Amino acid sequence: MRFEIAEEKTLILRRGRRQEVCGVVVNDRPGVPRPWRRRLRAEVHQIVTGRARDPSLLGRVRGELAFLHSFHPEEAGKLLQNFFF
Repeated sequence: MRFEIAEEKTLILRRGRRQEVCGVVVNDRPGVPRPWRRRLRAEVHQIVTGRARDPSLLGRVRGELAFLHSFHPEEAGKLLQNFFF
């Protein structure tokens, strides 16, 4: 079996740009993009203050906090403290 590079899917990202693969930033060390973390922080705030309108938000935020913990344990720990009081 022979593999070929799909040129239309190939993108060369230089050092100065955010290099993202499957939603994970891989420049110097693996991480989660800052806009994604800001959105998650806002959703935790909505839940804590009782302003969350979507009932499925709680389960999704728990899963995203676990995902964030695998890359940024300190930041996820702070959010979890707020989340569970």
